[in-house]
Amino acid sequence: MSTSYNLSMMVIAVGAAVIASQSAAIPSTPAASEATVDAPSSPTAPFGLASLKKSCVLDYTFSKPTVVKPRIDADAWAFCDVPPAEHIVTLKLEKKVDGVWVSMASRDFKQIPPPEPGIKYQTSAECSPGTWRMNVSVVGTLESNPFAWTPGPSREREVSAKECPIG
Repeated sequence: MSTSYNLSMMVIAVGAAVIASQSAAIPSTPAASEATVDAPSSPTAPFGLASLKKSCVLDYTFSKPTVVKPRIDADAWAFCDVPPAEHIVTLKLEKKVDGVWVSMASRDFKQIPPPEPGIKYQTSAECSPGTWRMNVSVVGTLESNPFAWTPGPSREREVSAKECPIG
């Protein structure tokens, strides 16, 4: 399961919508039906080819939380080929309590990720038996366009009383 995101795909989707709306205005003639509408290619154009090179990747380091006595950790990482103007990652450790996921630890990271190998993120909570998972999300701005992305939670981890110190 890949939990990475690509800002390029967001730019392509928005660019395709703009191109489609521009294409609808082209008259329906044999020559026009074969015509292609090119996205602008200047670096300052909002949907130009330069925009398509800008992407970031965000993923969990491990598929589920890890236990490092006396705590439980959530780990993630990110990198950006060309950094966005703003990139805020929120990493959470959640525990299932009475059938509801409750945030036991949450941390925001505001540093713009550098190119590969990128940056690592971690948050920790006191270890206790139960079902745990990680959740990560990112919001930011690319070329004055806001974006938000949540890949969904990690795999769950059942933590036993033997794995955690007895208080």
